[in-house]
Amino acid sequence: MYDLIIYVKDDYKKVPNYKRGVYIIENDKKEVLYIGQSDNLRHRIKYHFIGKSKNTNYFYKEMYKCSMYYIDYYGDRNIKEKELILKMKPKYNKKLPKRII
Repeated sequence: MYDLIIYVKDDYKKVPNYKRGVYIIENDKKEVLYIGQSDNLRHRIKYHFIGKSKNTNYFYKEMYKCSMYYIDYYGDRNIKEKELILKMKPKYNKKLPKRII
């Protein structure tokens, strides 16, 4: 089960400040677009949702929903992110993260 799900682009404000974890961005057809992790989910998701992230502007118009897992420990976040990428095969994750677990 997810810790938080937001649907509207202004809902990023519902994400607690400085919460760490893994996020899953989907379109309105429930297709997974991107999976990532962050030390500050609110900050990262804000930049995805307002279209100011240089690396993810290409899927900005498709974004509809963002689901999050709150995970404090960096190693656990890496494991969860890689598991989700392998399982869900997101459209815009071109390759697995190179971070070492």
